[in-house]
Amino acid sequence: SSECYTPSGSKPSILIHGDSHAQHLYYGLTEQLSNKFQILQIAGFSCRINDIENKSCMASNAFFGEKINKISPNILIISMRNNHEQVNWDNYIETIKNIDKVIILGPSPEINTKDLIYKNREVTTNYDYMVKTDKFMRASDKLSKMDNVEYVSMRELLCSDTKQCKFFVDDQLIYAD
Repeated sequence: SSECYTPSGSKPSILIHGDSHAQHLYYGLTEQLSNKFQILQIAGFSCRINDIENKSCMASNAFFGEKINKISPNILIISMRNNHEQVNWDNYIETIKNIDKVIILGPSPEINTKDLIYKNREVTTNYDYMVKTDKFMRASDKLSKMDNVEYVSMRELLCSDTKQCKFFVDDQLIYAD
């Protein structure tokens, strides 16, 4: 629906872009920031921002490319489950260079509960992948030279060095996908 991505009124806007990991941000941002910002989104289930294989994802990303300058959000938040290292950031930067603030979120913690429940094994996480992605994103010359782009490590926000990641704070669920 066009209501998801069309700014209205005079409030500054935040546009969320990515896959379901982007979509899960909508509720919290709306609950916490809707008095100051209009929260918009262009995101698709399992659609990474550089997906060139899935036709519906290609359409979603093309739609984003067509609309981003018209929407002209004050803040763009990019979030996706994985494959940050496969994005052609040089091309993507051209699309986002005129946005005031771009926040790229690293991968969020994931727990493979199937290993625990069905295979009676120790729970596995994506912690090592998060470390690898953080290093890759911080090493990007193009991104690091852009004053309007900030990379945020979800691992550093939610996990300790012992690979323990928080999903609850004060008995409140803070992350789920």
